[in-house]
Amino acid sequence: KGALAAAAAFFYFPLMAFAVSAVDDPSSGLIKTDRYTLTRMAPRADQVDPLSAIINISFSPSVTTIGDALEELLDGTGYRLVHIKGEYGEPVDKILMAQSLPRTLMQMGPVTLRDALKALGGSAWSLQHNELGREVWFDVQPNFEDDSRIRRLLASIKTEEAATPEKPSIDLSQRYVAFPPGKSDAASIELRERQRLDEIAALVRQNPAAVDRLIVKGESQSTGNHATATLAKRRAGEIANALIKRGVPAEKIDERYTFTNQASVNRQGAYVDLVATPEVVPHVASGARTTAKAAKATPVNDLSDTTVVQPDNVFFLYPGEDLEIALRRWAKQALYNDLVWNVRDDAGNFVRVPIRAGATFRCEFAECLRRVKEAYATAPRPLYFDIALNERNKILYVELLHYGD
Repeated sequence: KGALAAAAAFFYFPLMAFAVSAVDDPSSGLIKTDRYTLTRMAPRADQVDPLSAIINISFSPSVTTIGDALEELLDGTGYRLVHIKGEYGEPVDKILMAQSLPRTLMQMGPVTLRDALKALGGSAWSLQHNELGREVWFDVQPNFEDDSRIRRLLASIKTEEAATPEKPSIDLSQRYVAFPPGKSDAASIELRERQRLDEIAALVRQNPAAVDRLIVKGESQSTGNHATATLAKRRAGEIANALIKRGVPAEKIDERYTFTNQASVNRQGAYVDLVATPEVVPHVASGARTTAKAAKATPVNDLSDTTVVQPDNVFFLYPGEDLEIALRRWAKQALYNDLVWNVRDDAGNFVRVPIRAGATFRCEFAECLRRVKEAYATAPRPLYFDIALNERNKILYVELLHYGD
């Protein structure tokens, strides 16, 4: 036993001496942090490359869109989301930012920050980043470049005279204000949602002549049987009152509500649609519409003989807006009485169709509808609509025939 102990001591003490000498040498990169622990003197891999950090995230209930999710995901990482403008002056990722956050992405992890960003972008978008400025953004994947065909079909047509100053543009895209689950009082909504109400009210106050009215539509959707008309109606009323308190004229607000049980997702909130004010031009005795050019040339001395029309049959689509809302606006502009929206999925639930690219159409009502129908039918992920006009009763019918392959 004594011999064994001596041998052990012989081998043990040189090893200890080597460890101590290595710690004493700064070039070894090791430091003794306690009696038995050696730690390497270097930043972790996720500190050098924050996008490789392993995260677990569960998005807050107020996060309803991909844009909201990306902002919350990047909060505190040192990176910021930027939006690169495309050929039409709009951010190329505006379509992505407005899309609803899928339920499958409400919780993620453990996963790297880079892979979480890619998951939110989906297969159609390529994650890009600039380490110099700590910026991230999304570009369309090359195999999805055919989406640009939609942009060409819905491209803005500007034929105004060069000398005519352009009116300041305002963002009329649809807003969504989320409520906590089961809540219907405005006092319960989070700070981010209250800020969204502040922005809407400020836009209306600063552009009173440009916004004709606001459609506030309360919503209650439940994957079970918890959605009620009462909840949806209260939410519409609460948001309307909150906007009135912020200076929006009550006469501009139109309240509506909708509720759905056995829905594909739980949603509690209210949509706010801003409807642009049509242009006022002199009335034409023959019943024909006055062109914008003639309206400018003819002084209006007596506003009692005017009619509210959109000159030259101009129809607008706003990116991020709901197609149903846009076509209701078009029907009203074309002096139609109603829109029958029969766009449902295979389960029979009504479907919201977001507008993917802003556009200005200058054509007759029926022709503009045909162009919209063609644009969606020729997209890489097509939707085939049947759009019909009942001239006798002045009703516009929109039905989804089927999804493309």
